[in-house]
Amino acid sequence: MTRDELCLKLKEQKGEISDLTNTVWKLKRQCENSIRKEGVSVKEHESLELSSLMDSCSEQFKCGFPDSNKRSKCQKRPYSKTT
Repeated sequence: MTRDELCLKLKEQKGEISDLTNTVWKLKRQCENSIRKEGVSVKEHESLELSSLMDSCSEQFKCGFPDSNKRSKCQKRPYSKTT
């Protein structure tokens, strides 16, 4: 193949890649919009797995992301004077 033919083929491939990239972005947006509108359903056995997982790490989560509206036992207490 000549240089011009190779350059033409490369240009065609770049165009195809660009088209595929655009298609992927469109599908991604459609999927995200669908999830926002309809939500995500979870099967019963998956729900049980998620709830057991949440139970096992809920204390770690509470310590890592404390509620700013209430005092948590994980929060460090401010220094106080001792007499």
